[in-house]
Formats: sequence, structure tokens, C-alpha cells
Amino acid sequence: MSKTVTVYTNAPAPQATVTLTMQGELWEAVAFEPRAVNFGRLTAEAARAEGLTQKVTITSNVEARAELAEVRSTSPLFQAETKTLEPGKKFELVVTIVAALKSGNNNGAIELATGVAEAPKLSIPVLAFVVPDVEVSPSSIMLPANRSAVTTRQLSVRNNTKVPFKISDLTVSNPALKVTLQETQPGMVYSITLEAPAGSHVSAGDRITFGTDCPTVPSVVVPVSEMRVAAAPLGQPGPATSRPAAMPVSQPATGQPDVKGER
Repeated sequence: MSKTVTVYTNAPAPQATVTLTMQGELWEAVAFEPRAVNFGRLTAEAARAEGLTQKVTITSNVEARAELAEVRSTSPLFQAETKTLEPGKKFELVVTIVAALKSGNNNGAIELATGVAEAPKLSIPVLAFVVPDVEVSPSSIMLPANRSAVTTRQLSVRNNTKVPFKISDLTVSNPALKVTLQETQPGMVYSITLEAPAGSHVSAGDRITFGTDCPTVPSVVVPVSEMRVAAAPLGQPGPATSRPAAMPVSQPATGQPDVKGER
């Protein structure tokens, strides 16, 4: 590991600033590598497959003999078992997905006892992310208020299955806005462009909608909103020492695309 410290002095330049660098090795009584069990981005089809595993190597750096025990998963989605590579010294932890993962993040941890006094317990994070069959990015569109020129925004629609699909019935609820569709990779990747003319107004509930022939995602809704700044409240007469009221700023609207279908 390496850390730096910057020291500022009153010495004449170029000696006025001195940078100190500290380097060293981080010693752990019981180390494990990699630092997390990461299954990465999985398609829904891959997440349903049986026997997906990841491995972690656990090494004891003390003279005392290590014995792994009490292995448990904090999530019912994952299961773990240990294998001895070098008795009392090196082990392998095998983590398996044992239940259906949900779309999005699936997290947990594998906890175990080591038998080493300096590090009696380990907790190893487990991560898996399942992408939807139809992935829309970004999940919502926000336009600046008081537009004085044409503003465009783009959506990427990605097919995460092996079967090509088509997009149909692309519409935007606001007649002042315009959407166009481009197929950038046949059946797999599409680009949707939203065009907002100068002076156009976005209303609450505006949205882009389209259908697909993907059996699990027949329709998609993407919210469209406008960033607004609230007006300052009218001040009340007061003494000369009174402080002016602060101007509240509204937070940007956020949202996830409404993907309708059966999983």
C-alpha cells in the first residue's frame, strides 16, 4: 500500500512544498483473494442456470493452525463450502448460486470461523447483478427548463437475450415532443432520440412508450420530466437586521422505466 502526505512550509520556492510517500505491505493474519465473490452481470437466462460458482483462496499467515468452520451464507441465494489445499494453511471457498436471482442487485456474504485468534471471523461479500431481458438506459429522461434551442436526448435499448426482438408502437405522450427510432444492431440494440423544440413544455406524467415482441417484456414506459427551480417566497417586512428568505431548489425527478411483463 502507498500513502502520501503533503507538507506546506514557509521555505522559499521550490522547497516550500514537500511530499512524503509512505509505502508498506498490509499484513493480515488470514487473507482472502479476491476480496469479494463477484458473479458480475448475468442475463436472466444465465441466472437460471444451475451450478454457477466462484472461488476464493483463503490463506493463514500465522504459525498457528487454521481450521475453517461454521460456514454460512447470509442470503438463501448463495451456498458455500470449503476445500483444504494445504492443511492448516491454505483453503478454497467455493460459492454457488442455489436459488433464482431477482432482476437487479443480489447481495449477501459468506461468514466463517478461522480458528485463528488474530482473525477469528471472516465475512466475504457476494455480489451478482441480473440484467433485464430488455435494458433501457437511462431509465428516465430529464430536460432543462426554459429551453431556448432544440434539445435532444437519447435512449439505448439493449436486448439481453439470444433471440432478436423488434420495437413497435413508439410514441411520446406530449405532442410537442418528437421521438425517432434507429436500429443500430439488428434485433439486439436500438437507439431512441427524443427531440424537444425551443419553448416546448413538459407536463407531469409525460412519458415515452413502446412495445416489443420479447415475450417477457411486452411494453416499456420511460418517464420524461423537466428540471425546475421554485420561485423564492415573497419576503415579509421586517427589521433591517432580518435575513432574506432562502430560495428552495427542487430536486430532480428520478424514476425507473416501467417494464411490464412476466418474469
